[in-house]
Amino acid sequence: MTVKRFEIKLIHELGDLDASEYGAKAAHLRTLANLGLSIPNGFFLPKDFVCEAVSDSTFKISHKLKNIDGLYALRASPFDRDWGSID
Repeated sequence: MTVKRFEIKLIHELGDLDASEYGAKAAHLRTLANLGLSIPNGFFLPKDFVCEAVSDSTFKISHKLKNIDGLYALRASPFDRDWGSID
């Protein structure tokens, strides 16, 4: 597995976000943040990160998120709505 597959991205970084990797909602939030709209702080997890976290019992998500401060909510944001979104 490559580092790129598990790359956590912040909402307020400059540049586009790959919707096929991070989901359409994430890509739209990044665009809105880049336009200067008031978007709360947060981060995006790529789909491979999430898939690995739920399918590998040895995967320690706490190790990957240990340097992230604050409270966050998990929101599904699949590019393909059949991937796991319930809304």
